[in-house]
Amino acid sequence: MEFVTRINYIHAEKISEHIVPNMNINIQLSVPSSKPIITDNEVAINFTLTVNTTPPIYEIVIKGKTRIKGKKEELEKIKKALKERKNIPLLMQTITSTAIFEAALLARELGFPPILPIPSKNKSSGPPMGLQPI
Repeated sequence: MEFVTRINYIHAEKISEHIVPNMNINIQLSVPSSKPIITDNEVAINFTLTVNTTPPIYEIVIKGKTRIKGKKEELEKIKKALKERKNIPLLMQTITSTAIFEAALLARELGFPPILPIPSKNKSSGPPMGLQPI
């Protein structure tokens, strides 16, 4: 299968100049954010990523579309999963990696720290970084 993700809307707003030490970053990804466009040889899925902080310091909104092309059998599985509202891991990984990367760049341009925690080298008893909730 071939996934092509394009971003068609970006909004980043700095609400406050002050960075507080206990700032919470909320990330919400909506997939699909509207009705998917399904044809015989392609599935197009819209998404929206929203990043905001508590207290309100900045807000980022990214909207885009992922087009999936592939064999008829593969596309049928995706169409079925979309109709049943099931999670499609490869689709989620593709959209998440693209959108969060862009959001991290925007946050950096606004002058704020990374939106995801940076892994540390100290060995704690917790699960590896990839297995922790975001």
